[in-house]
Amino acid sequence: MSDNVTRDSGIVTLQMIADAAGVSRSTVSRGLKNHPRIGEKTARRIQKLADDMGYCRDAHLTDLMICLRKRKHVMDRPVIAMLFWQNFAVKLENSGVMGGLWHRARECGYQPEAFNLTEFQDKKRIARILYSRGIDGVILCPVQVPSSLPDLPWRHFSVVAVGHSIFSHSLHRCANNHFERMRMCVEWLIALGYKRIGAMLTTTVDQRTHGFYHAAYLLEQKTRQDATLVPLLHGRGLRKEDEKSFYHWFNQWTPEAIICGSTVEFVHECLKKRGLKVPRDAGLVDMNYPSKTGYSGVLQNSFETGVAAVDLLITLMQANEKGLPKIPRDIFVGGTWVNGTSTKRIK
Repeated sequence: MSDNVTRDSGIVTLQMIADAAGVSRSTVSRGLKNHPRIGEKTARRIQKLADDMGYCRDAHLTDLMICLRKRKHVMDRPVIAMLFWQNFAVKLENSGVMGGLWHRARECGYQPEAFNLTEFQDKKRIARILYSRGIDGVILCPVQVPSSLPDLPWRHFSVVAVGHSIFSHSLHRCANNHFERMRMCVEWLIALGYKRIGAMLTTTVDQRTHGFYHAAYLLEQKTRQDATLVPLLHGRGLRKEDEKSFYHWFNQWTPEAIICGSTVEFVHECLKKRGLKVPRDAGLVDMNYPSKTGYSGVLQNSFETGVAAVDLLITLMQANEKGLPKIPRDIFVGGTWVNGTSTKRIK
């Protein structure tokens, strides 16, 4: 970790933080890294004090020291490129994945910069731009429509993908733990007293989650002895014919609660059309929480997924690990159950 960072009022050093905290400089360094030898309470106090004083890690100086050890020359202030390919505005400073990427990169002293591949007719031109600017780190952002990995000369870059919407078995990636989120939903519904549980997923959701929702539901269905999981309803979309499929499925299996992957509003509307109320007649769970309408569900902690992706990328860059890996690393970020108004406790 670098020793200082420039701010409007001067230089903030580790020693200055140590003096203010009444601890040694090495304790400050370890506390900022959440070192296991430093207690959690002490680490939190040091991190808060450092934040209040305006301290942040200087990634350029960190890179410089690594390059000096390797007798290499350092380039300009390091930039992390965030690649995406979709035709709508991306809000970089929000509370989701993009916000996590943006804030963590800046916190670590890097300059995040977004590049939209749809703006380049020659996709390989973006690689030439990144290479000519000395950009070593690339994060592949989630895309709405699942797609394959773009054909680019990845050997020049350290690469991390966020989520599973980009198909490739040769990518380091950080993603929400979809498998455990589905199992968490089942656990909570059973804890609330539901005995007949169903789920509705779309093909797109299955693709975006790498089949983890589906697999977890099938595992719970096969192994659960304290509840019945009815056959999963798998639709191609949310069209008129899906309404007919839903009504047929619901009438046949009469689930007490339904887990929804990007289908919660569709399912809710279908129930309304039949005069059924939520949660009186059926509970609903939104797998893509937070929801503006107060559904129960699992908070994805997407901001933390973005943070984890940046941390992994910086590790790769500092180790000079470039190209698509032979042995990819996957980092999964867990979810948090949130009680809403769409479920109730069954007596």
